[in-house]
Amino acid sequence: VINLGDALETYFNAQMLCWSDCYADYIHPHQLGHQLIADCICYYFKQISMQKSNIKKFLPPCYFFAPYENMHFLSAKALYKISDTNFTLRENPDFIFSNLLCNDLSHLEHYLYFSLSCKILVFLFFQTNDVNFATATIHIDKVHTHFLQGYCQFVWQFPRPMCVLEENTPKPHQFELYINGLDSHKKFYLLGVGWC
Repeated sequence: VINLGDALETYFNAQMLCWSDCYADYIHPHQLGHQLIADCICYYFKQISMQKSNIKKFLPPCYFFAPYENMHFLSAKALYKISDTNFTLRENPDFIFSNLLCNDLSHLEHYLYFSLSCKILVFLFFQTNDVNFATATIHIDKVHTHFLQGYCQFVWQFPRPMCVLEENTPKPHQFELYINGLDSHKKFYLLGVGWC
């Protein structure tokens, strides 16, 4: 992880750079901004290579393992086959994912239940700045609760991953996703889950 705030703050404060030198809007870099990010990353790796004898002290421990290395993806279609759900499987020609699970807005409650033996589970869902998108509630083994927010004012039609389970060893888990209350009349699109 490169902290661009730390890397560039001195230059912004000294007025050697201004925001428009790097960014097309309040969040997205333009071509020069992407080049600047790439330069920061290259500089970081050069610093590491100069410290080879001391590399383990220089890098935090998280750089030495890859928790998502053996991840599998269950598409919306595959998830639909193993779930108890009242979501609808739909083709999705406008997106990189060919299918999605969406809720039927005529229902008062939407649910999706499935079991999986895993140590990590990531939900991939559709997030957008449209206020007509719902927040789904996730329960794991009827204990842990997470929320998948379909609406976010800062994004434009974005496939959003959210890790809801991260353990050291795989074991059987029950996952429940539901939408009810005021959100039951709002849209929610599930693209699939990643697991390992």
